[in-house]
Amino acid sequence: MRPDPVDVITSSTYCSMAHLLHRLTAGAAPGLSEHGLSPTTFMILGQVYSHPGLHPAELARRCGLSAQHLAGILDRAEADGKKRDRKSVV
Repeated sequence: MRPDPVDVITSSTYCSMAHLLHRLTAGAAPGLSEHGLSPTTFMILGQVYSHPGLHPAELARRCGLSAQHLAGILDRAEADGKKRDRKSVV
């Protein structure tokens, strides 16, 4: 049985994790931006590095993104020269 989403969101563990994630992201963002990366792009690159050959649909699922959002990020990366072939992430 799945937990009630309201119970999950209001749990102290969830709130602590969300706060920690926010602080880590905020702390890392300036260093990432120096390299032209956003925290989301960095997360995507981390998944690609850890799981070579990952299908874009699975990549989107692992990153908590919609397929459309991931496609937009990959399109921008391709335009910026950070990505060569959108059909194969690696």
